[in-house]
This record gives sequence, structure tokens and C-alpha cells, in this order.
Amino acid sequence: MHLFHHESIISSLFPVHLQKNTESAIVQQLVTTVLRTDKDSDLKIGPAELKKLMLRLESFETFSFNQAKFKEIIGEGEVPVEKIMKVIRNLKAGDDLPEGEKVFTIIARASLTGKKGRRN
Repeated sequence: MHLFHHESIISSLFPVHLQKNTESAIVQQLVTTVLRTDKDSDLKIGPAELKKLMLRLESFETFSFNQAKFKEIIGEGEVPVEKIMKVIRNLKAGDDLPEGEKVFTIIARASLTGKKGRRN
């Protein structure tokens, strides 16, 4: 009986662990892009790098990416780091936001690689 109890605890915690890992991967991708592309230290992302970032974000299968909501938050042209922080706050709000307001929706069942088109 104790074995089943421990298995249910482990299985109930796994989705939370998966969600936290996925959130961390998203935040890392956003922050890394800002830091990598900020050649003049103005903490902004240019339009070309923004396109690359959106393509990267669309390639993950552990979450769905709402590009329209993302663009609504960040606006057009060069994107200051403050706008990226708004996207991160949107991610962290999680279940407190209606589905249509979320930039990212974590998908519970996904491959271990986290990338579309690649399987272990």
C-alpha cells in the first residue's frame, strides 16, 4: 500500500516539475536572446533577432506559443527589455490568466527533448 501511495505522490508532482522546467527554458530563451544580441548595451532586441526568437519559441513542443499575444505585448520595432519582462510576467501568471491572454501554454504531455520533430 505504501508503494502505491509514493507512486501517486511522484506522479502528481511530475507535472509541476515539468511545468517549472518548461517555464525556466522559456525565460532562459528570452533572456539569452536579449543578452546575446545587445551589442550596444541598450537592452533592446532588434526586429531580425525578434523573428529568430519567435521561430525558436515555436519549435518547442512542451508549450504552445501565442505569437499574436506576444506581439501585442512587445509591440513593433526594437523591443526594450521591459517588454520582455512583461512577457515573463505573463508566463508566471499561469492559470490566473484566461487562455486567450496567455503567451505560453504549457503542454502536459510532451517528449523529453522539448523540441518539435525530435524524439528520444
